[in-house]
Amino acid sequence: YPPGAKWPFIGLETLLDEAVDRAYQAVCNPQRLQKAGIKMSDDEKRHVAAVVGLGAIKYADLSHNRTSDYEFNIEKMVQLEGNTSAYIQYMVARSKSILRRSGLELDAATLGSFALHLQQPAERDLALQLLQFEDALHQSVEEYYPSVLSSYLFGVAKQFATFFDQCHVLNADSPELLRSRLLLCHAAACVLSQGLNLLGIGVVERM
Repeated sequence: YPPGAKWPFIGLETLLDEAVDRAYQAVCNPQRLQKAGIKMSDDEKRHVAAVVGLGAIKYADLSHNRTSDYEFNIEKMVQLEGNTSAYIQYMVARSKSILRRSGLELDAATLGSFALHLQQPAERDLALQLLQFEDALHQSVEEYYPSVLSSYLFGVAKQFATFFDQCHVLNADSPELLRSRLLLCHAAACVLSQGLNLLGIGVVERM
């Protein structure tokens, strides 16, 4: 802008409304839901759009180093790929979907009785990343950088996606391996959900 020119002013309410609207278009459009085999009521669609849209604004701000500038692009912020809260929220929803589809009663006591059998590199890498959650929290608090936590969560989400692609969960080769991989799904969902919650961002059951 030339010297003396006025910068465009956008109110916070308008910005949040636009983020929710963009999230609705990206996540709740009929073609995507039909392809994913998901049926949502209008109320659920609005809820999902609100959680994803508002989370996108928060995450975009917190995931960057507080001393650096960044490009504010709402359309990119709500995409289900790349370093966005929507991507992390999607991995939470995906892990919860696997747990539901298992057909097992997976309460805390049941999951606590499962043993890990880490046979594939993707399983081991995911388990190791999940174990680093406490360290990421301490570093984020000590250095006053929420971007440390957001980077960690993005890394876990990416590793969960790799695990999902490379390791059959519901079609595991044995009951022991099924239980182990279900436990990994549960642990990933818990870490990602809790981490997002600490950033003031919610999650949804389906996306």
